[in-house]
Amino acid sequence: VNALVAEIYPEKSVYYLNFTQVFFGLGSLFGPVAAGLLVSAKLGWQVCYIGMGVILLASAAIFAGARMPVNGADKIRMDDVLGLIKDKRLLLLCLSMFLYTGAEVGGWGWLSTFLRADLAFSPVKSSAAVGVFWLAMIVGRIIYSRFFHHIDTRRLIIGYSLGAGISAMLAGIISNQHAVWVTIALTGLTYSCIWALIVAYGNELYGKYKGTVFALLIGSGGLGAAVLPLALGLIAQELSIRAAIASPALFLLFITFIFAKRKV
Repeated sequence: VNALVAEIYPEKSVYYLNFTQVFFGLGSLFGPVAAGLLVSAKLGWQVCYIGMGVILLASAAIFAGARMPVNGADKIRMDDVLGLIKDKRLLLLCLSMFLYTGAEVGGWGWLSTFLRADLAFSPVKSSAAVGVFWLAMIVGRIIYSRFFHHIDTRRLIIGYSLGAGISAMLAGIISNQHAVWVTIALTGLTYSCIWALIVAYGNELYGKYKGTVFALLIGSGGLGAAVLPLALGLIAQELSIRAAIASPALFLLFITFIFAKRKV
């Protein structure tokens, strides 16, 4: 879906990618809350997966019948890929996407476990906390679309990733339940636009190869989503769940360093 949006709206891809992510956030907001309520009602986790399957089948049917006004697509050529992966700036962009996606997926993926194990949250309360994170993500994306879309992309990445790093660090330190809710909201706000901004920055630098660059960035993000949450799990096992929750701060602050030092 993201690749399709970027292709349909090449001139304002960051704006529309960010707008699309608002709806991604809505699903992420209601999904955990619904799952928590279903599990608390002792309907079983199988019901959650059956419901998800029905929704995905309905989505597939909608896309199968939809007609999209796609512009001339950038074909992904292996020669272009081999040439681009030798570009230091692109490698750093891919690393940034790897780190950010791993931080986001690992952070909210382990959030519910952290709240239950360390702060004695109930299943419903911990699911609601994940919902707050995604609600803050939605609000953050709306704020960007309304007020910040005209600001230089690199500066926005620096600001958002620095704020996200600080929020993640606070999440690993704070133990007061009321303060934790505020920290979760701040984390969602600061995480909200980094993904779309990194993609947009890649499009700005490599407009001629935007389709190929988009694919490389998405692949890097997928790899981060697969590897880094596992690494956080190992940190939780060997050190503590708090250390695991705070670890994404290192990933995000490294992204800040990459862009602040004009490495890309």
